Formats: sequence, structure tokens, C-alpha cells
Amino acid sequence: RLKAVDLDGTFEYSKIIYTEPPCEKQYNLQLYPNPNYLSELTVEISSPEAHEQIRWFVLDSFGKQIQTGKTDLKVGSNKLSIATEQLPSGTYYIQIIGVEQLRIPAKFIRSNF
Repeated sequence: RLKAVDLDGTFEYSKIIYTEPPCEKQYNLQLYPNPNYLSELTVEISSPEAHEQIRWFVLDSFGKQIQTGKTDLKVGSNKLSIATEQLPSGTYYIQIIGVEQLRIPAKFIRSNF
């Protein structure tokens, strides 16, 4: 509920809106090492439920797909290794398709120095 106050001091309250509590299912996505200077990037996904054939993409800073692949997620910790030795230095993103809670791309930096 919000209270809106006008410049003359009058106010009114907004309608009460009920929301649902946060989802109990917690997903976690970690990328390491970041910045990436090795030949592969480790993507660790913690999942409270199993998913078959999720897709992953490596995107450049313009959104162009550089690499793609598929994997199955089991309950708990899942590790995925992605080859990065052919990538030039720059900013990249990992995007997971197939799990709504992981749809926002995660950023990593590739450094060849």
C-alpha cells in the first residue's frame, strides 16, 4: 500500500495489492574463472529439479551466438565446461534456455593476455 502526498498536503492511499511469496525453488548460476584466461570456462548450475535438454549459448557483446550446446540438469550441482581458447579478448554472455529462472544472460570476460 502506498501513500501519495500532493504539494498541498492532501494524501490518499493506493489499493492493497497482494503478492505471492518468492519461489521456493532456488537456482544458482556461477561462471569461473572470470575474467577467463584459461582454455575453458566452468559453468556451475545449482538446480532444485531435473531438466532434460536445456540449451546454452555463448553470445558476444552484440548478442551474436558464438557457441551453442545442450545438456541435462540433474538435481543439485551441475558443472559444464565450455572451450574458450578460440575466443578473442572481450565481453561475452552465457544464456541458458529451458529454465525460466536462468533466462537472464550471465556475463564473463575473456582475456588472452
